[in-house]
Amino acid sequence: KGIDACTCGTGEMFDLEKGRCRACPAGWYGDAEDHLLTDACRLCPRGTISGTGAATCTYCAAGFYADSEGSQECKPCPKGSFNIALGSSACHQCAAGSYSASINSTSCASCGPGQFSFAGSPGCLACPTGTYSPGGWQTCLPCSPGSYANETGMSVCLNCPAGSEQPASGAESCNVCST
Repeated sequence: KGIDACTCGTGEMFDLEKGRCRACPAGWYGDAEDHLLTDACRLCPRGTISGTGAATCTYCAAGFYADSEGSQECKPCPKGSFNIALGSSACHQCAAGSYSASINSTSCASCGPGQFSFAGSPGCLACPTGTYSPGGWQTCLPCSPGSYANETGMSVCLNCPAGSEQPASGAESCNVCST
């Protein structure tokens, strides 16, 4: 049989050296049918993957990404990031005041009361003494004069009790009034 008697199918390309069809390598695809093309296989675009002999590329699932052409497997979004779309080529950092504690996240959760986080955080931190946060904030705010926060992780500051004062902001305690 001559070369003209054979044709390659989808997921294949013609190998001139061997005189026969061979499967497209992983990360490549070939969607042409009944051909003798030596360049029938093409790189899968970013956000997609393929195995050996693929006729099409497969989109990465939400929470995963493929950042280069010709990828063979999707990578999970790392902690502190997410994506919601099929076929993503990157993940997005969680905004300050939110977090994702696991890999391959499709969303970020807000920090709770008395907590804060920086952008891209895998978790939230407790507000230090003298500060508070109602939740979902990127930073804790200092207690205003006349109030205090004597524990970490407070969602509100406490008012100084009768007979005491605090003229400074960000206080951990109140001062007894002098008589």
